[in-house]
Amino acid sequence: MGELLYPDVPGGLGAFLFFTIVLGVLGGIATGRAFASSWTSLVTLPFALLGMAAAVRFLHYALAGEDLSSVQYFVVSLVFVALGGFYGFRSKRTEQMCRQYPWLFAKAGPVAWSHRA
Repeated sequence: MGELLYPDVPGGLGAFLFFTIVLGVLGGIATGRAFASSWTSLVTLPFALLGMAAAVRFLHYALAGEDLSSVQYFVVSLVFVALGGFYGFRSKRTEQMCRQYPWLFAKAGPVAWSHRA
């Protein structure tokens, strides 16, 4: 499983956990929340998340000595950053909809709202 998510180099697991999971996911959440806060369409978010994933891969390259041109590990970084980004967007949008239109919507979970009966 390790070879699929991170390269088999010394410190590969630590770099994956810190750069991709901690910095990438938290950065994705912050980016998604920022896009939702400005009422920006969800269509524009993936472009920002692509840049965020590229930044995460650059951190792997610059600070952990990993290969920068690895498509496999870029896709892994992109998946984790995108999961965080879409979660952040949806959680903030749920918060906005329930606060902005309390007579229409009620919170139905951390990332969902429902119509009031």
